[in-house]
Amino acid sequence: MDGQATSPGAVDADEAIAGGVSAYKRMIADAIQARSEKQYQSHRKFERAVDRNTYMRERKAEGKSVRAYRSIKIEERLPGEDDPAFRARIRRERRREAEGKPGGPRGYKDLSGLTPEQKAQRKKEQAAERKRKQRGKTTPAGSDGLTSLEIKAALADLDLS
Repeated sequence: MDGQATSPGAVDADEAIAGGVSAYKRMIADAIQARSEKQYQSHRKFERAVDRNTYMRERKAEGKSVRAYRSIKIEERLPGEDDPAFRARIRRERRREAEGKPGGPRGYKDLSGLTPEQKAQRKKEQAAERKRKQRGKTTPAGSDGLTSLEIKAALADLDLS
């Protein structure tokens, strides 16, 4: 101290440099650890894929089947879809696929970018399409699914006069 009075809060320049160096070394160590963790996770992911493939081949040799592994992380979320709704939708779609049903129950279309006029036009088109389908399905009561032309032809054949 050479007899000089220093304030109690003052930090020596060498201590400040040493503190900066140690903080820098800690930052480097943290970055290396994060990178090695990422590499480990990547390697582990690869090992798991190889293990699944080996297991599947062994079961196939025994004449057994194994369901394919599919991660849920690769699926795309819909706008505004929270985690439980996302998982439920993926489960529904995969169940329908396993049952052999084509496609999903309906198309998921993002309408958030449409103007109110465009939305009204879309509703109008959907209502017209629904009505067309409804008119195409209607058959007279008790017709057993026959069209009106088939019923008229059958009545003409039965002409009892």
